[in-house]
Amino acid sequence: MAQTTYIEQLLHNFIDMLHATGNLKSKGIERALQSIPRHLFVDRMHLLGKTKRFIEVDLKDPTKHQLEQIYSN
Repeated sequence: MAQTTYIEQLLHNFIDMLHATGNLKSKGIERALQSIPRHLFVDRMHLLGKTKRFIEVDLKDPTKHQLEQIYSN
């Protein structure tokens, strides 16, 4: 599966989850989420575990796991 298609599926699932939890109440916000790729704005991620730390994200080539985290709640 091409990365663009995978990102589109992650975004679709993210928007569905926001609807299902009642956290997406505006069509304008939904359009913004659909038009602006969320992963282009996440240059590092906070990892939870025994030790809290940040990992750097390559904005041009995030890993599949990073994309899944970015497009989750």
